[in-house]
Amino acid sequence: MKTLACKSSPPINLPSLPSAKYLLNSKRTFKIFVSQSDARLPGGLHCGIQRSVWQIGKLAKETKPYPEEGHLSGKSDETIELYETFKNAILNLGPDIEVKPQKMVIGFTVKGKFFADVLVLKTSLKWWINLKKGQLDGPKNLSRDVSNVGTWGNGDYEIKVHDTTNLEYIMSLVKQALTVSV
Repeated sequence: MKTLACKSSPPINLPSLPSAKYLLNSKRTFKIFVSQSDARLPGGLHCGIQRSVWQIGKLAKETKPYPEEGHLSGKSDETIELYETFKNAILNLGPDIEVKPQKMVIGFTVKGKFFADVLVLKTSLKWWINLKKGQLDGPKNLSRDVSNVGTWGNGDYEIKVHDTTNLEYIMSLVKQALTVSV
């Protein structure tokens, strides 16, 4: 027996609504249709149903997986190889590091905290180092301050990468963010 609940109303035993219809649509949102005969139900009950439907829809969106392959499709072989090189270098920084593809970027986490994000472009990579402005020690000045700019990644530092020339240096910057995250 399924129940739905929200903070403002008691749990709702949906099977007790004889004419309720349930639908999980293609957008992974859960909808409940109630016939006119159930209009006699208290308003708070309808409010509870609406809020619960919204919560279920929100949960479905939050758990939608974004595969890593989706970020790499349509990219050149050189760009994919560049991404794999940097990804492997980051994964070699520690045993607890995980790759977490998101909707727009691929994130790298340790103990659930994001410390770097990458956007795979057609011919390059755009990295974000998850440190606040002033926290990064980068003597080569390859990073750009994006603290006042909207970005898809976390952090106030952005680095655009076209090749592996500065791989070790960029890994030293990523390691700084990793140290702060642990």
